Amino acid sequence: MASAGSYDVIIVGAGIVGAASAWQLLKQKPDSRVLILEKEAAPARHQSGRNSGVLHAGVYYPAGSLKARMCREGLQQTEAFCREHQLPFSRCGKWIVATNAHQLRGLGELQQRAKANGLNPEWLVRDAMREQEPELRGEAALAVSESAIVDYSAICQALLDQAQAAGAELKTEAEVLGITESQRDIRVFTRAGEFTSSQLLCCAGLMADRLAKLQGLDCPLHIVPFRGEFYQLAARCESWVSRLIYPVPDPALPFLGVHLTPRVDGRLLAGPNAVLALAREGYRWSDVEWRSLAELIGFRGFWALVR
Repeated sequence: MASAGSYDVIIVGAGIVGAASAWQLLKQKPDSRVLILEKEAAPARHQSGRNSGVLHAGVYYPAGSLKARMCREGLQQTEAFCREHQLPFSRCGKWIVATNAHQLRGLGELQQRAKANGLNPEWLVRDAMREQEPELRGEAALAVSESAIVDYSAICQALLDQAQAAGAELKTEAEVLGITESQRDIRVFTRAGEFTSSQLLCCAGLMADRLAKLQGLDCPLHIVPFRGEFYQLAARCESWVSRLIYPVPDPALPFLGVHLTPRVDGRLLAGPNAVLALAREGYRWSDVEWRSLAELIGFRGFWALVR
């Protein structure tokens, strides 16, 4: 396979992490030669384009934690980017609703945590809830005005546009097949040719562990793919709520629960559940990848999770 070019940095993955990395890199080092490799025919085909579109404010995480700070800073920076580039953005806010008296204690704990993280949550009693959201029923709600919804696919494309305008190259249908590293350079073998660089940045989402192994790294971690499934409510239901509606999370489960999610295009989603995916990038039950199944069966951590 003939060499197709040499770069300062090769970024694997044209999702939002890879796109943002290229954008930031070229802002800091404008003379860098940057190549972005994407195995699909277009960017944001997987996690970046298959999510609920929620921009979280940092309600759930311990005060001062990295996750809490990243939520707050990420929200501010994402809003600024969307405003600057005229991308869809709606600060619709979020309600976390206690449906019975037993959940009021947990709701109160979330209120204190949200305040500690610099938010301004408002406690709503039943009558106030009914006045603002007549279709909702519950004992109380915690209103978080900072939460928002966006179109992450549009953000990803805008980041790539900015990176390309600054000199980055994007090659699609360029799945990485092999990686070798020497003292002189890093060689990346793809379906679109062979490329060399001084540095390699892997932003390949669900394929991260496989890429690590391609580099010959001893990676004891293994990605266990789960899929969240949503229902899209009928058009007549889209006016039922005007904001994100979440339950009080169960502390025994690592999920936020089934919620109602307005989209920037006007649709209303209900979900998600969480089911084991039978393929790394499997979005339907009929999507089965035998390699993924074999990896799962042979991974001890998967059986610990099952237990």
